[in-house]
Amino acid sequence: QQQQQQQQQQQQQQTTTSSSFAQNPTGDKRRFRYCFYLDFLDSELSENAQNALHHLREQADFCRILGSYPQKSRLVGPVAVASDELKHLGEGGGLSLLSTDIQASNPQAPLRIGIVGFGEFGQSLARLFLQHQAGVVAYIMDDDANKKKVQEAAAQAMGIEHTPVFKLQNMLSQQDQSSSSSSSLLQLDVLVLAVPLIHFQDVVRSLPQDLFSGKLIVEVCPLNVHPKAVLLKHLPPDADVLSSHPMFGAAASNHDMLGDNNINNINDIDDAPWDGQPMVYEKARISDMKRCDRFLSLFEGCQRVEMTAEQHDRYTADAAFVTHLTGRLLSVLPPTPVASREYAALCDVAELSEKTDGDAFFGMFRYNEPRARLHLNQMRENLARVERELAAKEAYLEARAEMKNAERQRLIEECKILLQDVVSNQGQEQQQD
Repeated sequence: QQQQQQQQQQQQQQTTTSSSFAQNPTGDKRRFRYCFYLDFLDSELSENAQNALHHLREQADFCRILGSYPQKSRLVGPVAVASDELKHLGEGGGLSLLSTDIQASNPQAPLRIGIVGFGEFGQSLARLFLQHQAGVVAYIMDDDANKKKVQEAAAQAMGIEHTPVFKLQNMLSQQDQSSSSSSSLLQLDVLVLAVPLIHFQDVVRSLPQDLFSGKLIVEVCPLNVHPKAVLLKHLPPDADVLSSHPMFGAAASNHDMLGDNNINNINDIDDAPWDGQPMVYEKARISDMKRCDRFLSLFEGCQRVEMTAEQHDRYTADAAFVTHLTGRLLSVLPPTPVASREYAALCDVAELSEKTDGDAFFGMFRYNEPRARLHLNQMRENLARVERELAAKEAYLEARAEMKNAERQRLIEECKILLQDVVSNQGQEQQQD
């Protein structure tokens, strides 16, 4: 009875407090009422999480799910503003209030970008980055001595630092031994891998892992599924991965850039060859979203399209292979001073394929082999069909010409017979007279 009386008194007190608070919203809230915030690493829809939440609701009077978010996702809205304020407070007080401060990049300093592979496409990317005042470092990896000299000359003409790839390991070792000094060739925010598709995995394996650590790694291959898988497998966890395909290689290489690679004149070009060209990308694994967005902003003149690597390859792999295959078949096109727009377009495709090396073309075939073989077989069938149509048309015209000749001969013979009959009739009439 005493317990029942105590419970009734507590209920009366709670009712009185609730009603008084409802009548006076500005009054003090009830004391001894706590609200706990809990974060845990799991999806809200997983079986374990559902069991835990059901059990929590049995024990707690109030439970609300504020959200279930992917790991390393991007903050937006008031949460992002509050996060930025905390970061600034941490920088000013010498404290690290957020773990992401370790990876955060300085938004005021220009990006410093390294390019592994300094062929024509790598040089086109370097020109684009230099136009946006980014620092560029070239890592030359061509084994051909002549090509290597050409690439070194191009880097010197652009005024950018360059070094052979095989020296990177020694440079990293020297940097570890003397921590006070760090080579400017290794101080990077972004590392772009502009290497042939068939050599991509070997290049990633051969490069020192320290070169990738803490950086944004960008692949720019014509197909993205294979490079993306390689990077996610072989790169350290603290390396961000951006899978991309800037689809302006032909326009950039065909644009002579004033012939001398003069970077001062490049800044004065209004119609940059990459303006309006597609740039497809996927943020495969990004922890420093600001750095990634700053890098993507360098392609502001392009039509930036975000899609998965699988979608990209499904949409563009066939088109890329067929385009280069057609260009190789059209490499015998003779130049002409007067040409239609259609012929000029075919000449551009042939020129594009001529500038694309065999490794790049073979990569388009190897990593899209089932459909590439299908297109090859279809090309053969179409060529054979065209030959059959031409042969049939030629045979038809010849037969038609022969038929016309035969009909002409028959008419001539009939005319001869008629003339002979007329002449013989006239001779008979004269004899009778």
